[in-house]
Amino acid sequence: MELFIITLRCVATMLLYAIPGFIGIKVKLWKPEHIPQFAFFLMYVASPALNIDAFVRGDFNAGDIGTCLAFFGIGIFVQFTVMIVSFLALRHKYADVRYKVLTLATTLGNCGFMGIPLLRAVLPEYPLAVPLSIFFSLGMNILIYTMGFFIISGDRRYASLRQTFLNPATISTLVGFGLFLLQTLTPFRMPTLVVDACASLGAISTPLCLVIIGMRLATVTPRQLFGEPVVYLAILVKQLLVPLIVYAILAVVPLDPNFEKTLFIMTAVPVASMILNATEILHAGQKEAASTILLSTISSIVTIPLLMLLP
Repeated sequence: MELFIITLRCVATMLLYAIPGFIGIKVKLWKPEHIPQFAFFLMYVASPALNIDAFVRGDFNAGDIGTCLAFFGIGIFVQFTVMIVSFLALRHKYADVRYKVLTLATTLGNCGFMGIPLLRAVLPEYPLAVPLSIFFSLGMNILIYTMGFFIISGDRRYASLRQTFLNPATISTLVGFGLFLLQTLTPFRMPTLVVDACASLGAISTPLCLVIIGMRLATVTPRQLFGEPVVYLAILVKQLLVPLIVYAILAVVPLDPNFEKTLFIMTAVPVASMILNATEILHAGQKEAASTILLSTISSIVTIPLLMLLP
């Protein structure tokens, strides 16, 4: 019950961040066309700072390097497996873009902006959880720029390995991991001024992400938000079925409990906002992606605390 209360409070706090964005659009403080500017700052400044901060803050040892790489391997395997299963189950319906979005939504989660605050609240004594979440996100980025772009576009040419590595999230993750290795294997330490700057900018990420979600929420009608059955299927699979399957597997696999809890939380977070970015780039499924992300984020105040009741 303690974890239920902790996660409920954490998710509720994050959802409150959406209110200023919602009100700002409704009272015309901002216009909907301003949303990409907020998203640009999140993607190119705040999010990279969050990724770097995750690696340079805290004392780690050489053994943690192997743990990070193992988590990356397991994380990308889990996400790839779910995406393949969804793809095989839904590909015969891909004439309807909703099912393309559904394939991605069942797989990819908001493991950075929502996952990191959850991990810090649930596992405060396990600082390695945050770098592990960044590696899980790295696996997500690889999948979105390859399989994700192919699924949405239907064209293999859009599955870009080049773009997989030449984007702010991947570059900042690799820079952060490089600094992580340097600090772990040598006496080198990042200057406090730089660490503090990354921490401050990174701390903006979650509130800004939720402000943007609130802004998008203000641009959709209740019918658009609640009237699409496919969205509920995405939430059911992404936020309940997949975490429960992972939980059942972890129950019989002997791993470190904190490692297991981190992986479980990564699978339980709501649908990734990155899916909307992909649909906007490819000009297909934007409305469906926005509705799925919005309702998934709102529903996480119920699904995540409930999952934390599991022993």
